[in-house]
Amino acid sequence: MSDDNTLSSEDGSTKGRERAFKEAVTKAESQPRHFDVTAREYDVDLVEAFLNRVFHVELSKGEEVMTWAVPRHCKPIYPIAEGKLLDMIETSKIGRALYYGTATTRRDHVGHLFNRQSLFERLHVIVLDDIGTKAKAEDLPEEMQTPSYIIESSAGNFQYGYVLDAPIDNIDAAKALVMLMYEVGIADAGGKMPNKLVRLPEGINGKKDETKCDFVSKLVTMDGPNWHPQQLLDALDVGAKWEDVQADASEATKRRARVKGGSTPWSPYTPARASMSGIIDPVAEWLEANDQIISESGDWLTIKCPFKDAHTSGGDTAGYKPLGTGDDPAQRAFHCFHDGCAEMKSREFLQYVSLMDGPNVAVRDDVAELVATYVYDMIGDNAWQIRNNDAPKAVSMNGMRNTYPRSTIVYTADGKQRSVSEYQRWLTSESRVVVMGPIFEPSNPSRLIDRQGDLYVNQYAPPSWGTGPYDPGHIKMFEDFVKYLIPDVFEREYFLDWLAAKCQDMGFRGAAIVMVAQRQGIGRSTLATMIEHLLGGVNVRNEPFEKVVGETQFNEWLEAPFVVSDETLNTGGLDNYRTYEKLKEIIDPRPKIVTINPKYGKQRRSMVHSSFLFLSNHSNALAMSEDDRRFFVISNPHTPAEPEYFMKLNEWLSQYDREGKHEWARHVFRWLNERKVDMKGLLAPPKQTAAKAAMIQESRGDIDAVSEAVTNCWPCEYITKKQFTHAIEFFASRIDLYELKNAKAQISRVFSSMTYPLAESALMKLDGKPTRFRVITRREGVDTAGKGMELTQTQRSHIRGALIDANIRKALENVEESLDEAGL
Repeated sequence: MSDDNTLSSEDGSTKGRERAFKEAVTKAESQPRHFDVTAREYDVDLVEAFLNRVFHVELSKGEEVMTWAVPRHCKPIYPIAEGKLLDMIETSKIGRALYYGTATTRRDHVGHLFNRQSLFERLHVIVLDDIGTKAKAEDLPEEMQTPSYIIESSAGNFQYGYVLDAPIDNIDAAKALVMLMYEVGIADAGGKMPNKLVRLPEGINGKKDETKCDFVSKLVTMDGPNWHPQQLLDALDVGAKWEDVQADASEATKRRARVKGGSTPWSPYTPARASMSGIIDPVAEWLEANDQIISESGDWLTIKCPFKDAHTSGGDTAGYKPLGTGDDPAQRAFHCFHDGCAEMKSREFLQYVSLMDGPNVAVRDDVAELVATYVYDMIGDNAWQIRNNDAPKAVSMNGMRNTYPRSTIVYTADGKQRSVSEYQRWLTSESRVVVMGPIFEPSNPSRLIDRQGDLYVNQYAPPSWGTGPYDPGHIKMFEDFVKYLIPDVFEREYFLDWLAAKCQDMGFRGAAIVMVAQRQGIGRSTLATMIEHLLGGVNVRNEPFEKVVGETQFNEWLEAPFVVSDETLNTGGLDNYRTYEKLKEIIDPRPKIVTINPKYGKQRRSMVHSSFLFLSNHSNALAMSEDDRRFFVISNPHTPAEPEYFMKLNEWLSQYDREGKHEWARHVFRWLNERKVDMKGLLAPPKQTAAKAAMIQESRGDIDAVSEAVTNCWPCEYITKKQFTHAIEFFASRIDLYELKNAKAQISRVFSSMTYPLAESALMKLDGKPTRFRVITRREGVDTAGKGMELTQTQRSHIRGALIDANIRKALENVEESLDEAGL
């Protein structure tokens, strides 16, 4: 071993390096080891009764319970059968730490008992550690405060066990269940595996901490209920169905691994033992692939010691702590208890791994966490942080380079150290995930979405409020505010149903809501902000009305599940109707596929689920047709509430919980999620409101009034564009027709909206000229031709008889009388 602790040999060959290792380890002096023991009497019947309580179902053929009886200060390595453990503690008074495995196992091909995931048989119990110290019992969901059993493993520190009513025999489903529990922050990193070692009663603590070492694990209770996995998922408000987890554990994990799971579920290769925090340690993966792992307990893996030839006291094992575990997840560690390995530290172990064609890594290594936290966007040439945040965040490559410039020393097979920056190692990591840009997909909560083999970053983040109990006091404040803001009962109930439907299913669109107030300061902006908190800021876009209806080429905002648009108002003239026609396409109540043209990234087709809330101070905000089926119009109060009311309201809205989140939002969201929604009413064309009727009337231009009067008074159900234009022009002076912007275009627009065409070949002679007629939609009768049909001979005769000069003159006189009555 050279002075710089790197490997060296005369010939530089693999055999030479191996000789160098052996020479180094044979220099280590062997010293006898001694462990103190504390004599004690074991309550064997209690231990046996406890094991029967946990493993309450009959074991299948070949299925065995694993137990450990470990001397003080030692780590559990090889398991023993439960019968052997019971015999041991019945005949021996030596104080030992006692453990059992949460999963049963089967023996390997030569009959040895190991705690390996490859030998997994069934998961029988899920155990939460450190309740009372790292986590408080009162912070658990109320249902989970009564576990199947409770063991006190040290003073004030408890393990809560949730015995499954039926064991889980699918290891992928078992892992997914533990992952889902971990994501909500209830299970610690030690709970990362389905074959976990946990305490048995009657054993000593055994740790080196003298205040804990001889503490005897006490059984507090084992009278709690058994648990179905769905009960655990419901209690934790995970939002997953156990049947879905069983059917496809990988997909269920992807859909729920949002905040803590990172990129691991989408890794280019499937890791064998990623941590619950999503970190993949390539050394642990290499050990697994090369069958070097004997067992696992807590943060440490028991492995075959590569330096076992130097062991003088027998045994061939050592310990390895992978990344992602322990109090320092960025630190690897190697340790061998055999004195012959005294000089073999983590550095020497990593050099050995590299020598054997394993990965070149560092002892202290943050790169695995970077790989789990960031994905690379090859279209935008940037990174996305998808872990440990509510919504993905974009980071430029310069930002990544400047944030992670620190060099790490990696150990190579040639016995040398090499300095490589964390950023560069992230960029070249084989487990780094590559995406093709952002996308909004509210129907799928997964952080990454697979579209025809390409991954996209899902910018949709489900609201974090969950389901469960809510405070009626918060609900009353919210209801009072909505009652003030929407005085009409029918309009208010429709709005609450609409908002509740969106909270219950972010894929719901519904009709667009238009709120009309006569002045500023009513409180609608406050409502819009509240909706943003309820649904999550990343899911709500506030876009100017001009942008919504304008000709901008970038429209990625359409993917947001909820869009608020303030200052809604038509610009007048023909633009009114162009605006309405464009809005009709944008706000279609049904989810639809739209071409999204992002400012950065490539064009894509996306299913949009956006719901719209338009705010306006003008009763003629939008020019709608009488038969509109897309808008629901609400009237706000004419005068704002007193300042004292808004002071009280703002005080309520400014209350925060322990996590710094709005207290009211959790309760209101849960209440809305339980609201019984009239989906039939929401999916039907919205009913006419007084506000909508007024908007239709007030947004109509003079040309619309004349057009309506002409079609109502026309002596026939059929009309030509020329006849319609002459009729409108007959009253040009009344409405200053030729002063209107785009007068001819407006006449064409009205004519098209009030009539429908016949077949292209449906021509007839009128006054000796071939003439093409259209059907007046408002006066369509049983004897009129349908859209795209030919005219019958009877219909042709009817047209000739009706459209004589006298009848047309009379019709225009009737139009004039109608306009006089209307004040035009």
